[in-house]
Amino acid sequence: MYGWKTVLPVLLVASLLILPFAATARAETPEDVVDHWAQEQIAEWLQRGWVTGYPDGTFRPDESVTRAEFVVFINEAYDIPPARYDPGFPDVSRDDWHYEYIRDAVEADLIAGHPDDTFGPDDPISRVQAAVIVDRLLQLDEEGDPPAFADGADIPDWAEGAVRRAAEADIITGYQCGRFLPHDLMTRAETVTVLDRGLPPDDPTVTFTVLDAGRNPLEGATVRVNGESAVTGADGTVEMQLLPGDYDYRGEKDGYRPVESGMVLDERDHSAVMVLGREEAYLRDAWASPVYCEADEDVLLGVTLEKDLHPGEEIRIDLSEPAEHGIELEGDVDDLRAAPA
Repeated sequence: MYGWKTVLPVLLVASLLILPFAATARAETPEDVVDHWAQEQIAEWLQRGWVTGYPDGTFRPDESVTRAEFVVFINEAYDIPPARYDPGFPDVSRDDWHYEYIRDAVEADLIAGHPDDTFGPDDPISRVQAAVIVDRLLQLDEEGDPPAFADGADIPDWAEGAVRRAAEADIITGYQCGRFLPHDLMTRAETVTVLDRGLPPDDPTVTFTVLDAGRNPLEGATVRVNGESAVTGADGTVEMQLLPGDYDYRGEKDGYRPVESGMVLDERDHSAVMVLGREEAYLRDAWASPVYCEADEDVLLGVTLEKDLHPGEEIRIDLSEPAEHGIELEGDVDDLRAAPA
């Protein structure tokens, strides 16, 4: 048999696991938000912890928003840099719950005080005032023809550009009656909805699942993605938020052969499964090289061992993984024996 190559691929075939993810505690939707036109956005913001309800379990979506509350909403959802200086308003004390939020928003030039040098934290905020703040926050551009409002003459000159840009970007829109109603007060539901529209889309979440050859989750496995790394939990999974693009990833754990692959991410969430084989699989001095392949319903781990055999030479392979194995031989084999370990 000199010159023939004997190839013994050790194939571990298992149904693709749908692993149970740890349940995440979700904030209950307040009763006064159920069936509200802004229920989806409010529920999402409550879940993210960007807004809270009241001690009585309500959210009061149709109540007006104060100037202090508006900047708090912004600071919770957007990355506003911390300020270095006291804004110096006589009606805003360092002990106030909203002090840091107002300070940061003022230094970021999102909002200013009144002509009398007060801030008016408890004053309600109007739609036109909100448009100006959102315009500064998002740094909106004029790209087309803005909608014409029937009450456009009621929009103050100092806010006309901001209202036009906010409406053109579909951030703050008018009503079905064709009016903007600039001096109407912003409600809590409207504030959440307007600020939610300005948020960038979430980066896609990639869930990596690392298993051993027996389909058991591997805790403590390291997943490396383009220089970033994370460690799997008890369920063998780890989540990473990545920008759309091309990525190389690798799964590794002491005592196991690493697996490498690649993916192309778009704006959707993705998942990837890696199966690591034990390093003990060997053919004399030829080490195993795990190869991972994903099909629609199966996870296939192949460990292929290659060696050119000389006449009379014996082959030994240790199948130590706790799973069923298939062995395929290429070439002429005179004798094949199996024995328990």
